[in-house]
Amino acid sequence: MDTLRIGILSILLSVSPNSLGKSAQLPFSLTISAPASVAPGSDVAIKITLTNSSETDIVIVDTDRECEYAVEIRAENGKPVSETQHKRDLKCKKIPFNGKRSIITLKPHKSMEDEMLIDRLYEMDRPGAYSIQLTREVPKEMGKGVVKSNILTIAVAE
Repeated sequence: MDTLRIGILSILLSVSPNSLGKSAQLPFSLTISAPASVAPGSDVAIKITLTNSSETDIVIVDTDRECEYAVEIRAENGKPVSETQHKRDLKCKKIPFNGKRSIITLKPHKSMEDEMLIDRLYEMDRPGAYSIQLTREVPKEMGKGVVKSNILTIAVAE
């Protein structure tokens, strides 16, 4: 009997939410873009486009972009790039917030744009190619999960 219970539990744990009729559709998508190359020591600004991919209005709480988005940057050798002191000093915990806080309602298939200076967060002052990807958590009210952007490559070249 215990073997049967363990078997049923194993099956239940291996069933994905998608197979139970939940949609795999995430409520928004992320796209990032930037110039193909920048000079060493210059600002590395990326444009972030968040698009409502659902059929209903979604509400986005816009606070500090450096905390709302997780950033992954890798050098051309595939290794993660070092964080700046500014990044290490950020206080991005889920605690009461004292700064900017905007509530934005996005209609279906509409977008909002933002910009982030990536070099404020990561050491990108050496020549080479860097791959960048952003992620943003889906609020629990929208179903939870994580949305990943496209992967962008920027060359730091003289």
